[in-house]
Amino acid sequence: RRVAITAGPKCGLLKSDPLILALERVEMVQFWPLHSSSEECTASWHAGPLEGSFCDLVEHYFGSNVALYFAWLTNYISWLLLPAVAGFTVSLYHYLHPDINVDNSLVTPVYTLFVVIWGVLFAKSWERKCASLACDWGISAVQWRREVRPGFTGRKRISPVTGMPE
Repeated sequence: RRVAITAGPKCGLLKSDPLILALERVEMVQFWPLHSSSEECTASWHAGPLEGSFCDLVEHYFGSNVALYFAWLTNYISWLLLPAVAGFTVSLYHYLHPDINVDNSLVTPVYTLFVVIWGVLFAKSWERKCASLACDWGISAVQWRREVRPGFTGRKRISPVTGMPE
């Protein structure tokens, strides 16, 4: 069976490219690229995932599930800057003061409290960002929890903790 290959300036390949010539030798004579090589996509990709329009392009191309993953990664990477700088500062403090042990340092509990507060703020920030993206992309409800093994049927029993059937 022969498959057709279409090549041209729109997909970035020409008939004289080695890839096209190699594919023609194995009976593949035409293909359609699954991506767009537009300047907008290329420029956004090279600008980096922390650019605002990057996740919108991912959502348009791959769908909302993949775009939410990239949006979460983008948000997480940008938020990691704060504990990285604070951790570096604490490490530098301990390096410059070798006589102070980590166990009896006053900086370590402050850093620990900072990381706890940072974690809460990060989680709340992601909730807001996710709701904003869901609204922008027209996602009515993001399914956060999936039903665990819907085909499983077990025996009912009384819970030793709550005393209720489960």
